[in-house]
Amino acid sequence: MPDSLPPATVEPAVFTAIKAEEQAIHAYLNTLPLGTAAATIGNWLSGLDDYFWRLLQLNAPAQWLNGQGFPATSQYLAAMTRDFASAQQKYVELYQSTAASQARWSGIWQNAAQFALNNIVQATQYRDAVFQQWMQGYFDVIENRCFDCHRFIGIPGGGYCLDCARRRSLIA
Repeated sequence: MPDSLPPATVEPAVFTAIKAEEQAIHAYLNTLPLGTAAATIGNWLSGLDDYFWRLLQLNAPAQWLNGQGFPATSQYLAAMTRDFASAQQKYVELYQSTAASQARWSGIWQNAAQFALNNIVQATQYRDAVFQQWMQGYFDVIENRCFDCHRFIGIPGGGYCLDCARRRSLIA
């Protein structure tokens, strides 16, 4: 700061700049995209860095005022910077928690989708097997074949050949 300006004149201007940044920070914090994707919160979180940088730019005039015997500006800025850094850490933790939660939900949905797909495939395979068995039985009856080995036996309505009837203990 130039020595030509009296500290009593500079202090209100620095306080005004700090208060303006404080209001801008609070306005930005009110735009937190809570309940959205972790990537959206991450983008929002990166915007906090700009506000923190602008606060740090006010540190030089506040320190100059402190050296001139006006410590209130420096103390206020230091407290505000500490609070902002603490809040920023809380928002980082919120982001990390959201990302972890969304990863767990993604895994749950993926497992549920795989479970449903497996059930559909099994049901389809079972239905196809039952249908194939029914079709084979139908053709065995129509074509006079053995119900087990499906060889032609010449018995109207199908039945069992001698070998299959013995194996089933239908005849001795």
